[in-house]
Order: sequence, then C-alpha cells, then structure tokens
Amino acid sequence: LVSGFGGAGMPTELLHALIEQGARELTVVSNNAGNHEAGLAALIKAGRVRKVICSFPKASHSWVFDDLYRRGAI
Repeated sequence: LVSGFGGAGMPTELLHALIEQGARELTVVSNNAGNHEAGLAALIKAGRVRKVICSFPKASHSWVFDDLYRRGAI
C-alpha cells in the first residue's frame, strides 16, 4: 500500500529504497500510478511492479504507467 494523493504524501525515498533493495513482482495499491519518473513511477519503470490497483491510473503525469499499459507489460 502506497500513501499519498498525487505527489503529496508519496513516500518517494521509501519507494526508491525498494528499487535499491531489489524487491520484485510487487502488487501496488495506491491512489494513482505514479507521477513523472520518481517514486512509484520509478519503481514501475524499473520493472519491479507486476500489478497496480489504483483509482486514477491515467493522470497527465503518469506516462510511465501509460506506456507500459498500452504495451501490455503491466
């Protein structure tokens, strides 16, 4: 479960630590699918997320998720 609403309250450093730690095949539950290429979007871009459950997957800043979704990769 990832807190935050958009970029506000998103645990960016924790999400970047998950990338460094090597966590894989994650299922993420969040309000959105990440913004820009930091935090949750960075975790998704790194290929560590298998499934995303969220309310707003297609926000204007969510190009990482959008690209992977269109390719059928997530």
